[in-house]
Amino acid sequence: MRGYYPSAIPDRDTDQETLARDALALVEALGAGESVIIGHDWGASAAYGAAALSPQRVKKLIVIGIPHPAALKPSPRKIWNVRHVVAYKLPSAPKRFARNDFAALPAVYRRWAPTWVPKYEESNAVRASFSHPESLNAAFGYYRKLSPRLPAWLKTGIAVPTVVFAGLDRRAAHMFGNEYIVEEVRGGHFMHREHPEAFAERLLTHL
Repeated sequence: MRGYYPSAIPDRDTDQETLARDALALVEALGAGESVIIGHDWGASAAYGAAALSPQRVKKLIVIGIPHPAALKPSPRKIWNVRHVVAYKLPSAPKRFARNDFAALPAVYRRWAPTWVPKYEESNAVRASFSHPESLNAAFGYYRKLSPRLPAWLKTGIAVPTVVFAGLDRRAAHMFGNEYIVEEVRGGHFMHREHPEAFAERLLTHL
């Protein structure tokens, strides 16, 4: 994704529509008339947006770990769970995150995937990417640009068949006008990295 080294560094903070259009541009660049779009976290945001903006080009949507933003209803617990979003908007956030060789990184893994200990090679690859100051600032730009006020195009329902990997509340189903499946799998937020073989087995049943 743009901003994450070695991807190109954007000249401004990246918003959700840009992410969505990036996904659609990739489909076009690959010469595909339609596609199955699979996304995790910010990739899930891109996938939701792509399906909303251009449903005729999305055969199926598979999202991991993130519910549709329009289905989220504020509550004290939910606000507390995403408190990092507010902290990451602060101008000093990238520098704080980078302190002491990214000492904050293990805490992210523990919070969102408490039973997972990433291999050294994996966490070191993240550090290497974020060691480029422009890349780290661009990554935090996603949070700076994130707004609680959703654009009208993102409030519309998703018209394509959708599979959500997570233990999500089925109240989110009202945002989907076609087939909607929730796959509850082992692991936390990084389930596809925590149990890659089991995850891939479940994923392939939907392709």
